[in-house]
Amino acid sequence: MAARATPPEGGHFITLAVDRIRQLVATSESFQVSSAFDPKRLEAEAFGASWEEPMQVVVRFSADQAPYVKEREWHPSQRLKDLPDGRVELTFTAGGEFEIVRWILGWGEAAEVVRPRRLRERVQSALRQALGRYGQWPL
Repeated sequence: MAARATPPEGGHFITLAVDRIRQLVATSESFQVSSAFDPKRLEAEAFGASWEEPMQVVVRFSADQAPYVKEREWHPSQRLKDLPDGRVELTFTAGGEFEIVRWILGWGEAAEVVRPRRLRERVQSALRQALGRYGQWPL
């Protein structure tokens, strides 16, 4: 296994929205960039802007959405598998759980997380919360 880039001791990688920065202040703090730091690898392992430890994600999409899933690249590591009933299974390895959850939720009932279990539970929890907001009808 190749060495992973690691944040400074005790630190974490963060993603900044440059357009939100209002002020910068120069300090005397410094740090040494590790020779193992590989920004291209972080870019390849992230699902969007946030980097976290990569996980293997498997999502099944309904047959009516399969053509749309298959027509583009969602992540460089993706693999697609046509299922006998017309559904499609998308597998990729990436980090950025928050962004992955939001992306899956955007597919609504057309997507089902197969694994990892933690991701499936996060999507399920978000759907339960949404149902709690919409479950009382009429408003």
